[in-house]
Amino acid sequence: MSDTTLELALRRLADQLKSRSQSQAASAAAGVAAEAADAAAAEVDVHATLRQFVHGVGPLYVAKTKNPDQYVDWAEIKNKPTSFPGTGGFDPAELEIDGDQITTGTVPINRLPVAADGVADPLKLVRSDDGRLNAAPVAVVITGEALAAGDFVRMANTSGTARAWRADATLFANAAIGFVASSAGIGETAMIYSGGENVHCQLAGATVADLGLTVFLNTTPGRIGRLPPSGTGQLLQPLGTVTAIHSSTVVSVLVRYEFRFQL
Repeated sequence: MSDTTLELALRRLADQLKSRSQSQAASAAAGVAAEAADAAAAEVDVHATLRQFVHGVGPLYVAKTKNPDQYVDWAEIKNKPTSFPGTGGFDPAELEIDGDQITTGTVPINRLPVAADGVADPLKLVRSDDGRLNAAPVAVVITGEALAAGDFVRMANTSGTARAWRADATLFANAAIGFVASSAGIGETAMIYSGGENVHCQLAGATVADLGLTVFLNTTPGRIGRLPPSGTGQLLQPLGTVTAIHSSTVVSVLVRYEFRFQL
């Protein structure tokens, strides 16, 4: 065999060996890739079944939602209540918190713990007949006569001093400008409320039929009446609306001074 022929034969052998090595390497690589893909798929399958100890949640459970912001929709929550306490939602009146948790702001007056009329309760802040519950402006005036709780009053000049007297409908000048929430003797200091709820109004024969009734200043000093006066020169002054019946003689009136007429 000539050198040329031997060289050609060796080259063919080298090419065959090289081709076989490439084929074996490709086959081996394909096998490794398949094994890696199978292992990755198995890992994904295992991960998909995990509910705990994944994504840093520890022993807690992973919440699933369709929202990209990861906040759960109300419709996605299981075993949720069909309604909340109270009409149409949560009733704030049922919320109980410790007093020391209220550190800022003010408490609405209707949230104050109020005892019933005339009742002393160590767990209540004030009594419901306490005039301080009225949010209306208050004037402190010396009385010109004895006043009973609930009396509607007028102001008059007495020897150069403003004095509080019981209002009445006999004269236009005797119109009511407020009421007192507690009794006061003649010459004593009285707190006069220009508005709010008068819980001590005297109304004879009061019944539930009087609820919502507009009442008027009566010709009897300090009192209210169901009907306006009709005498010539008398005063027609609506005082407000009956909001509660406490007894056959005592009612609450939400006070508002709308207008007044001289008959």
